[in-house]
Amino acid sequence: MFLNQLFVVYDFIVRYIKFASKFGIMMKAKQLIIAVLTLVNISAMCAMDNFGDITYGEATNISGMQRMLSQRITKVYLLKLNGATGAAFDKEYKGGLELFNKNFIKLSKNSEGASGEVKAAVKAEGDAWKAYMDVVIFKKAKDVNTILAASNALLKKCHALVLAIEKEGGKDGGDPEKINTVNVSGKQRMLSQRLGEYYSGIRLVKSQGGDTSALGTVLKSVFDEINASYNKLSTSGLNTASITAKFTEIKAKIDYLNTEKAQFFSNSFSINRVTEFCNSLTSLYNDVTGMYAKL
Repeated sequence: MFLNQLFVVYDFIVRYIKFASKFGIMMKAKQLIIAVLTLVNISAMCAMDNFGDITYGEATNISGMQRMLSQRITKVYLLKLNGATGAAFDKEYKGGLELFNKNFIKLSKNSEGASGEVKAAVKAEGDAWKAYMDVVIFKKAKDVNTILAASNALLKKCHALVLAIEKEGGKDGGDPEKINTVNVSGKQRMLSQRLGEYYSGIRLVKSQGGDTSALGTVLKSVFDEINASYNKLSTSGLNTASITAKFTEIKAKIDYLNTEKAQFFSNSFSINRVTEFCNSLTSLYNDVTGMYAKL
């Protein structure tokens, strides 16, 4: 889009120079050229900082949120299969579906002037979302492995879009460190929900008398990554006083889980307890990610 505008400006300048030369008013033409090129330069810098109508930081935040929602929707779906009922679960489930759709529309709209790589990633996420909806929403799958496979396929495409936006933002004048920090912080939201997703999957498989060792391995790796990423983010040079204050709250949550990890990994937490923990940690990281995106 910006290149098209630049060519229009260039064509106008050429035509004006020819006209000005003919009538001996080159001085005015030079002044015009300087003014127009200054505006073009300003427009270019603005365009490089933006992903459509939003910044690359915001685009990374929103696309990263899709990763989290892919896990949150599945978590609640599995909790419902485990017998969870009530308005709170219904609200979280419906809200996750609606927000995923809303975010996808926003990303699609703002990617119209993006690179081919980003556009392809947007399409791939849309295709994976349709496939996920078919398995979980329409066919109402009951098999844990089938559900998790659809969830992981969607997560993979959501993550690919985040990386494509991060890559483009770094090339187009965005702040690479900030964009990457938004990505890593946003991923913590996803991991917080993934804890609940795999915890719920393990509970359901256990109730059916199945083998949970593979699911347990994934749960342990998620737990470890949450700890490692916390250590990286909490010492980031981008942290403001407000962000540091949030990390104090996050540390309390992570310390709690580390203290109770034996009970957690033995699947002894109640459904309400694991839901409260995952959602509160997600909420804190959502706040932090939003702060990073606005820097």
